[in-house]
Amino acid sequence: MHSNYALAVNIRIADSQIFVKCSYDNRVIDHKQVRRILRQFEYFHSQLSAGLNEFDFVNPHDVEEICRWNEPISEPVEACIHELISRQAKQRPDAEAVCAWNGRLTYRELEDFSDRLAGHLQHHLKIGTGSIIPYCFEKSVWSIVGMLAVVKAGGTITALDPTWPSERMEAILNQTKAQLALCSSTSKLSLEKMGCTAIVVDADLIDQLQSPQEPLGPTHAKDVLFIQYTSGSTGQPKGILITHENWATSLAGHAEPLGFDSSTRAIQFCNFTYDVSMGEIFSTLCMVR
Repeated sequence: MHSNYALAVNIRIADSQIFVKCSYDNRVIDHKQVRRILRQFEYFHSQLSAGLNEFDFVNPHDVEEICRWNEPISEPVEACIHELISRQAKQRPDAEAVCAWNGRLTYRELEDFSDRLAGHLQHHLKIGTGSIIPYCFEKSVWSIVGMLAVVKAGGTITALDPTWPSERMEAILNQTKAQLALCSSTSKLSLEKMGCTAIVVDADLIDQLQSPQEPLGPTHAKDVLFIQYTSGSTGQPKGILITHENWATSLAGHAEPLGFDSSTRAIQFCNFTYDVSMGEIFSTLCMVR
């Protein structure tokens, strides 16, 4: 079989068999990658009798290869992210936790402010496990307080970009069935127009709140920490669920290679809607060595 394409696949069906022949330009595509493609085709074909709910999209050989690439694989870390940050606050209460254009917070202050807001969310607004709370902020100290407060209350955070078109915001609000969002003052009106109760998190709000008299929680490592949405370029945005355990385990694996320790100061560069921002925020705040 000759072809002018970098990869050409010829499929012939005869009796009860399928014959597949592949030609490729090894200047464009590697032999190993061609083998992966053919192996995936064979694996899909072997599952055609299964229902879609039982369909497995990753073949066992690829799983083994991915695991080899990522060795050593970290053991699961059963911890909640806010607990790791609270541990830092106990060890270094006066160390700087957040530095932004509109202020600085020590770990003691970050704990205090987020506890106050978490208590309000949990005890007065009934936010808890299973509650998905979008947040819509420009970068500021209050965005970090808001994120941390939601997870302390047992909720799940997901980011909205204030510059997004209203249609994309509404798509995510509808998917999550969110009735409540945390935001800056600039996003309050637009969120309310979408039928969502918007709470502005700023110094005025925190000053009105008291430290919770009742314990916060409970939260568990298997609870969802945040939902990361795809761009939606191929249709509706799709949410990826990341649990506390997922992130704590990832942190155990990536902290040392990336040089994170208790002295790390990391610029929070990425938009909150990108998953990298979670590393810039949570990985930095959690680290103690």
